[in-house]
Amino acid sequence: SACEADGPKPLLNPSTKAKIDMAKKVKAKTKKAVKARFKLTGTGKLLRSRQGKRHILSKKSAKRKRHLGNAALVATTHLNLYKRLIKGV
Repeated sequence: SACEADGPKPLLNPSTKAKIDMAKKVKAKTKKAVKARFKLTGTGKLLRSRQGKRHILSKKSAKRKRHLGNAALVATTHLNLYKRLIKGV
């Protein structure tokens, strides 16, 4: 038949293909909530604040509350995820 001799027809016309290519090149955005909660150190580690110092403080000892004020490191299992969200990759 004549249709087979022409070859396969393209699935997308050129203008549609250009729109799809432009959609892929969207700039990655930083997750502001993650950036506000974590601090990236110079060595590439992440610092986080400890939980438990917002309310019901009367039953907690002064030493316990004092130590809750110090920052802690993010676990290595979550490190790559949070770094990617902070850098917007």
